[in-house]
Amino acid sequence: MSFQGDVAGIGLGELLQGLARGERNGVLTLTGKHLSATVGLRKGQLFLLPGPEEDEGIWRDRCVRAFADAQDGNLEPSRRQLIARAARLETFYQMIEAPNLHFRFDPGQLPPAPSAAVRNAQPAAAKGHRSVQLDSGPDQEYFEDDSSAWGTGMPVEYMLLEHARISDEVKIGLGAQLAEFDLPRALDPDGQEPEVRDFLLQCSGSSTIQEIADRLGWPLSKCRGVVGEYLRAGLVRMAQPRELLAAAQREMELGRAGRAASRLVGWIWRSAPGPLSAADAQVLVNEWQRDRLPKVLALVESRCARAVLRRIDRLESDRHVVHERWKILVELHRQDELTLLHELSLRLASSNPNSRTFSDLLRLAHSFHARGLTGRTRMLLRLCANHLPEGGAIRVELGRRMLEAGLMAEGSRWLLNTARELLTNKDGEAAMLPIRAVLRVAPEHTEARALLEQAQVVQVKRKRQRWTLAIGLSTGAALSLVALVKFHDYREAQRWVD
Repeated sequence: MSFQGDVAGIGLGELLQGLARGERNGVLTLTGKHLSATVGLRKGQLFLLPGPEEDEGIWRDRCVRAFADAQDGNLEPSRRQLIARAARLETFYQMIEAPNLHFRFDPGQLPPAPSAAVRNAQPAAAKGHRSVQLDSGPDQEYFEDDSSAWGTGMPVEYMLLEHARISDEVKIGLGAQLAEFDLPRALDPDGQEPEVRDFLLQCSGSSTIQEIADRLGWPLSKCRGVVGEYLRAGLVRMAQPRELLAAAQREMELGRAGRAASRLVGWIWRSAPGPLSAADAQVLVNEWQRDRLPKVLALVESRCARAVLRRIDRLESDRHVVHERWKILVELHRQDELTLLHELSLRLASSNPNSRTFSDLLRLAHSFHARGLTGRTRMLLRLCANHLPEGGAIRVELGRRMLEAGLMAEGSRWLLNTARELLTNKDGEAAMLPIRAVLRVAPEHTEARALLEQAQVVQVKRKRQRWTLAIGLSTGAALSLVALVKFHDYREAQRWVD
């Protein structure tokens, strides 16, 4: 029977050790605020399974980026499995430290592997056996090349001890200051011991820490810790922001947008705030004109893409060119509201607003209101009001949104003014909608009640006019029919006489 609960009370380590000591076989699903992971337990061994929302295409892309200079179709399945295993292990390490986890344990056998590539792939880590000292008894041996549909199973206590070691290295050493986009460069790899030299050769200055970790099949935190130790020893140095930008440009020239995106993100985070130098700005402008930079911006997070364009905008005097760039960025990041908001501000500054502009503003206001961002909601609604929308439907929608956002006086004014215009045009039925919207929020609103009565009178008069017109038309139709019958009878009688 499956069971579930919160990890906060017992801790993930205690939960895993309890399941392993009891030799419970099954699948443990862990869910956090921004993380999710799935592990399998079998005979006290822990297996790394795909997460609930894992996409195998991620491993293909990361494999292409990590082995961009040494692609081999025959080795790609095993490389993908190596990267997937390391990424799942990194996620598992993050789950150990994450707060407010929820778990669900489903007893039974491990699920079948999703593809033949996963079943047949073998880890490229060092083979042979390892001796692991456990707290519960004597040393235990396990073989890392044991075949399994999900790779190698490892003792739970070994996993917890390994996480504690890596976590200490990263938190205490220089690895805490490193990120996956940093480019390490070895200073003297040939003069080191073979084991050190083999790793330093990976740090050629052309690969990020994430790409090095993927090639070695290591979790990212482990690679950060090792690079941090060599950085402290003076055996490697990290690329400067200008070098990161140059590396991004080189990857764009080679058509490798994924690798260029990681280096561009590194340049954004590592470069000093403030205006760009003329040379850096010209590099980005040239890549934009060659249509290479937009392809890279489509792959980075929306906030990084916005940061790149904002830094270019500081050196651009033509507002039309700036607006065109942001229009392209909106197409690349359709779900990003801040990008659309910036583009809308440029749209309002460069041309008269149209119905599409107001629709976009109201849609953003509705989204901000749903998330409780009252200040942003009111700012957008007032921006709409300042540009005097012409259409009655848009004005009614604007007034309703203002009432929802707490702008009672402004929203009521928009709605009641719209109702007056409709009443002037003798459209009492359409005027009822904005009036009732005000009364729904403020039932005792005097002006709205007066307009409601006026609208009802207009509506009654309109109905009477329609009724009178309908009766007149019906009478005319009946008389016409009688006349037609009389004429027909007259023609028949005339025919018989003749």
